[in-house]
Amino acid sequence: MTDTASLTIARRFNGPPKSAQGGYTAGLLAARLGGTAGVTLRLPPPLETPMTVDAESDDLVLRHGDDVIAEAVPAALDLNMPTPPSWDDAVASARTRDSYAHHIVPTCYGGGPERHAGDGFCIFTGPVVGRDMVAAPWQPDAGSAAAADGLIAAENI
Repeated sequence: MTDTASLTIARRFNGPPKSAQGGYTAGLLAARLGGTAGVTLRLPPPLETPMTVDAESDDLVLRHGDDVIAEAVPAALDLNMPTPPSWDDAVASARTRDSYAHHIVPTCYGGGPERHAGDGFCIFTGPVVGRDMVAAPWQPDAGSAAAADGLIAAENI
């Protein structure tokens, strides 16, 4: 049995100019599954366009017409995380970002340099000195990341 719902992603949640940001799209599907999910994006998710979300058993399929946009399945989260840099190191790393002068997606919801607080995540990473990683300081703001309860909305995690 298939249960179908509708999903329309607002323009402000873009990655590339005509596509929804992939992480945000995956987060929307994971939230509908009620937790962690493995999400495979098949095509760029359109903006301001109604799509269908078909619940097939425990899985979700996001469709635009006959096209499969994404598939989501419940998944366990098994991370082997490196020790995070300090806040000061993350701040210093973000200051080194010179690639943002020529960012390929300057209006991206996640890290586009043309976004501002309240309109996107504004996560601007840079290399961490002496480590094989990038980092950025980030404090969620109510305009971009919060749910009604003040916590980070599930689709943004």
